[in-house]
This record gives sequence, structure tokens and C-alpha cells, in this order.
Amino acid sequence: LASTLPNVAEAVVDRLKHVALDRLVSVKIVDVEKGPFDGLENASIIVSEPKVFCSKGLIKANRSPCLKWFQSTFAGVEALVEQGKGGRTNFLVTRAGGSMGIEIGQFILGYILSHERKHALCERAQSKKEWVHDAALYRPLSNVSLGILGLGDIGKDVARLAKGIGVGEVYGWKRGGESVDYVDETFVEMAQVLEKCDYIVSVLPSTMATRGLLDNGALASCSEKSPVFINCGRGDLIGESSIVEALDKNWISSAILDVFETEPLPKTSKLWAHPNVTITPHVSGMSHPENIAKLFCSNLRRYLESGNDELEHVM
Repeated sequence: LASTLPNVAEAVVDRLKHVALDRLVSVKIVDVEKGPFDGLENASIIVSEPKVFCSKGLIKANRSPCLKWFQSTFAGVEALVEQGKGGRTNFLVTRAGGSMGIEIGQFILGYILSHERKHALCERAQSKKEWVHDAALYRPLSNVSLGILGLGDIGKDVARLAKGIGVGEVYGWKRGGESVDYVDETFVEMAQVLEKCDYIVSVLPSTMATRGLLDNGALASCSEKSPVFINCGRGDLIGESSIVEALDKNWISSAILDVFETEPLPKTSKLWAHPNVTITPHVSGMSHPENIAKLFCSNLRRYLESGNDELEHVM
């Protein structure tokens, strides 16, 4: 157990006390920032944060030679993908899935509700002691359309929650085009989603196929409806200049951004002061110790009973 997140190791150990695991030999907690790392050579299972673990070189075969399964404490595992290029890939990886989609969905729908009910307008009016009844009127959510880029675990939860609060049409982009529960229609061409929706949400991961995907004028397909763009996936999906261009050309009406190319977002970024940009510091979905412990211990039981075949959230 080598996580930079507070209390993760403690939560896992506490949950293990209540789970009968006859074949579990030993548990070791390691400070992933400082070490010591001398116990890693015997570890067949590691629970850790991919970025830090990989940056320390701990994923190399000579540092953790017995590794068979890596449980990420985050949903994102791009650091493991990067190190696997010409490097080591002979182990199983599972993501911190299950609860992240619900939290990200709550974040997205919170902003959609706030935008539709014109909360910002009412707050400004209150500061001026103005009664703005007519300006604060709103449309029903049944008239609102939502497009989701990325229909994995997180995207599916976003769709389910959106339908649960009454959003009218939910569309999705999925390369295979397969139907997905709570999604009215899936498309293999992204432009077909971009042109149909009042809100465009990205929950895409960072991969070779997604980096820069919305650059080079891709958001021009939004120009007819000028939707709100919400990015809760990864910041390298679209560059800052492309976001500013889309706003200035009214391809999108506003942007709610939780992730960025560079984090923390530099003070020199134009996004900070743009009137149609809302910035949050990569907090749309968080890894909570109790959720990681629950997922890991459930997967550990499956792993010991069935090997790799029955694990959840496998990369």
C-alpha cells in the first residue's frame, strides 16, 4: 500500500480485518514519496497512485519484480500506459472505478441545474437589490439535450443521473457505436453529437487517441446551438487556445473546466479572466479512502478465488 492520498492505506488495512482472506500473506505500508522501498521486491499486489509510483521508477522490473496486479487509487491510469511503451506491461491493472462516475455526474448536473435555473443572475440581482422575475424564467429540463464524450463507467453514470433528474435527450460518442443504457442515441462520428446538444460533456481519458481531439476547430460543429462545454476528463483533450477560439467565435457559449493541459493552471493563463469560463481545481471526482478500500478488498477476494477473470474495472 503506497498511496499519497491521506488515510487510504489505513482504510484498506481496516477493511481487510473484516474480510476472511486465508491466502493473504502480509501487508506492508510504504511512503511512496520517501520509502523505504526495500519491501517492494516481494509484493505481488500493489495499491498506489500511478503517476507518483511510475515517476519514482518503482514500476520497473528490478524494483517490483513480483508484481502481478496494480490497483490504482485513481480513475486515470495514463502514467502506466506511458511507462508501458517499450517498458513493462506484464501485470494486471485495475482502476479506481465504481464511485467516481457518480461524483463526476453530480458535479456536471449541479452546473447544468445552476445554469438552467440562472443562479448567477439571481445572485447578481440580489447584490443590487433587484427583482428580476422575468429574466430568471427557465425552460424545463425535458427540453435540454446533453452530449457525452466517452461512455465508459463514468459516462454511463453521467447518463443515468441525467435521465434521473429529467434531462430530455442524452446523446453519446462511442467509437463502436454500441447502444448504452440511458443514452438515447450513440454516434461514431463526434461531430454528430457536437451539433445536437445544449451541453457537451467530456469524461474522456488521456490516451494517444484523445489528446488534442477537440483542437483544430473541432468545436465549430457546435456553432448552431452554441452549447455549454464541460470538461471533467483530461485537460489534454483540448488546448487553451482552442477553448478561447471556440468562445470568441461563439461555437460554445461558455466553458466549465475542471481539468487543464497544465495543472495547476498557470497564473498567466487567459482562462482565469475570461468572462465565460468557470474554473474548478480538478475536483469534479475524488478518490475517497473508504471507496478505494471497498473496491480493492472486493477485487482481492475475486483475485484470490478466481484469478484475473472476475476483477472489476480492469484496464
